[in-house]
Amino acid sequence: MGNIKKLKSNIVNNIAAGEIIESPSSVVKELIENSIDAKSRKINVFIKDYGLKNITVKDDGLGILKDDLKLAFSRHATSKIFEKKDLNGIKTLGFRGEALPSIASVSMLSAVSKTSAKSAIEIKINGGEIKSFKKASSVEGTSVKVENLFYNLPARKKFLKNESKELNKITGVVKAYALCYPSIQFKYIHNNREIYNLPASNLKNRIIDIFGKRYSNSIIKVDYLKEDYKIEGFTGNMDLLRKRNVNQFIFLNKRLIKDSSIAKAIRNPYLSAIKRNEYPFCVLNISMPYDSVDVNVHPNKNEVRFKNQQHIYHIIKRSISESIKHIVVASPSFYSQFDRVDESQIQNNLDFRDQLLKEIPDDIQKHFVNYQKFEDEKIKPESMDEIVENELSQTYYDINDIWQIHLKYLLTEINGGLLIIDQHVAHERILYEMAKDRVDKNGLESQTLLFPQYLEFEDEEYSHIVELYPYLNKLGFRIREFGNNTIIVESSPIETPFGKELEIIREILDLYIKHNEISSSFIDNMCATYACKAAIKAGEKLESQEMKHLVNRLFFTKNPYYCPHGRPIIINLTEDELDERFERK
Repeated sequence: MGNIKKLKSNIVNNIAAGEIIESPSSVVKELIENSIDAKSRKINVFIKDYGLKNITVKDDGLGILKDDLKLAFSRHATSKIFEKKDLNGIKTLGFRGEALPSIASVSMLSAVSKTSAKSAIEIKINGGEIKSFKKASSVEGTSVKVENLFYNLPARKKFLKNESKELNKITGVVKAYALCYPSIQFKYIHNNREIYNLPASNLKNRIIDIFGKRYSNSIIKVDYLKEDYKIEGFTGNMDLLRKRNVNQFIFLNKRLIKDSSIAKAIRNPYLSAIKRNEYPFCVLNISMPYDSVDVNVHPNKNEVRFKNQQHIYHIIKRSISESIKHIVVASPSFYSQFDRVDESQIQNNLDFRDQLLKEIPDDIQKHFVNYQKFEDEKIKPESMDEIVENELSQTYYDINDIWQIHLKYLLTEINGGLLIIDQHVAHERILYEMAKDRVDKNGLESQTLLFPQYLEFEDEEYSHIVELYPYLNKLGFRIREFGNNTIIVESSPIETPFGKELEIIREILDLYIKHNEISSSFIDNMCATYACKAAIKAGEKLESQEMKHLVNRLFFTKNPYYCPHGRPIIINLTEDELDERFERK
């Protein structure tokens, strides 16, 4: 007798389920897609113990006929396609006929369904084996209850991520489909706690219902038509940029997809975001001919292949570029506090050489021209407090001649040339070293806010911000909980500009979620994030005393030549170089 044998159906189902049902969120995704295909107007999702104990999805859709209900849990049985040619024009979310039997094979499942004209029917299946099939009492629609997921696959259960991460993944699935189908009412409950209760609405209101009112003034409508392609939805202005690649919801013909090329096309028009490694917010649906894309790539149906990848890339990129071309709309709201600098009018006539940074003399502050030097004993304690915060072992240089160029660079004379300092990265270095030093000790000093700031989080983010409380406190933020998924910031570090508190906290949160650990590297990055966001910006006018104060504080730091992110702070233009430019040599 040969060694090759045909596998039993239950083993086949378990193997197939491994590809389709990776986690509780996979179950939720497949059941929601079935509800949407059934033309539901209401979808309710109930979760217990992060989806491992119970997942229930109820809808008010068309329902399943008695003769079809058993067949629906057989492999490769579907009502979506009938012939091979149908694969070239798939318009439904489901079509493979694998999801329901896969779910039933790794759980204890019960389903009740009722059409408009027939009685309700209930089916119960344990581990792929039908236990009962009988009449039941129910309203029109379908309810599927999945209990004890992976009870017969302990190895799969063992390799699931921690409970909060599994819940976050489920929340992400519900959120995505709620955004794609705003005309459908969604309710989402975990352990009897309501997470979402979203009435039927339009897309803009649905975004505000999910993410909060602050998004109402920060989203930009996208409505672009070219040939047979239509791109519609919303993208975010610079206020909504995030350090993590989150809050990007891309749909193709109303199907949730993941495609790196499309994500790149959306991000590329935000040039500054690429430089800072940030990602824009977007909820976009791409409508295109069904025969121009293959959705039958992977069992989870998230991956697609385009007939002309480059063509769709350029269309999406153009749609975003057209939407955000009015820079005032796409810029962050805090810019309105300052006069804008027209970068196009700034001429770059000097071709600085790469070696300029290496030509900065040691102890450069001793090379200042026209300065007064004050030693410790000549300075009153209160004056030194302003400069070095009671560290009386330093020397203060009162520079007489210093100028601000283009509201971003400071220029002063040194023996043998000119010194050019970037005001933003100089202040960034000062704040970074101060934060690093104080976080390791008693923490940064705080100032009470005249107007406390409120910050609302998405459900999956809130548990992380609670974990960060001690570290934010060390950084100088005084925070307390304030209602559902909301915190109130009552104090902030002394040098934090008003209105920047929430941006700093949100970016530190992104950093923590991305790396998912508290380490020395995270503390460094947290301090660098605070320093970058709180530092003086290009475009801010400084008075003479502020410039002198900034330069002196810079040279009290351990490394005044580079910012925490590696950018140069100082450039030295030597006298020889000037002579050469003016052909004096």
